[in-house]
Amino acid sequence: MPDDTTTIDITDAEFARRLARLLIAARESQNLSTGQLARASDGEFTRARLVELEAAESVITADVVESVAMLYMADLGEILPTRVPVVIRGRTISAGGLRQRFDPHDDSSLLESYLLLVRALRQQKSAPDVALRRDDIEVLASYLRQPAHVVLRDLASLMGATRKERTTMLGLFGNGAVVIGLAGFRFS
Repeated sequence: MPDDTTTIDITDAEFARRLARLLIAARESQNLSTGQLARASDGEFTRARLVELEAAESVITADVVESVAMLYMADLGEILPTRVPVVIRGRTISAGGLRQRFDPHDDSSLLESYLLLVRALRQQKSAPDVALRRDDIEVLASYLRQPAHVVLRDLASLMGATRKERTTMLGLFGNGAVVIGLAGFRFS
């Protein structure tokens, strides 16, 4: 099993092919066309761009990966490496040898520390996006004694997600996605 420091080069042709297969499977399972998805993207993607992505013939960025996965309702967890979930002990949340302190009497403090930890793990101090892992959300929910969907909603709010983005994230989570992404991560 890969460790917490495993990274993926999204500019790699093999990643593009795996993403393309994932997108096609997600689209076909919903019985949608690329045209329907392009219209649903509110101008973010053209039909031609989606065809390029499905053919693995397009340059991709983290923003594109997250946005297209949300549009297709595709579970990025199927093509990303696994890692051990976060651990919460006392006033510390940790993973991959990194730690963040939080105030155990303030739920928001824990969630903010989690988001900072995820960014540090991925060496994305100023990255515009973040993907949340189901296992992590369930650990947070258990610690906070709240339903996982409430914790996800709160994390999405901390990230500055729009209502549409929160709805999409909750839908992905409800459908069993292992990784729930949000393009345009705005938490600082």
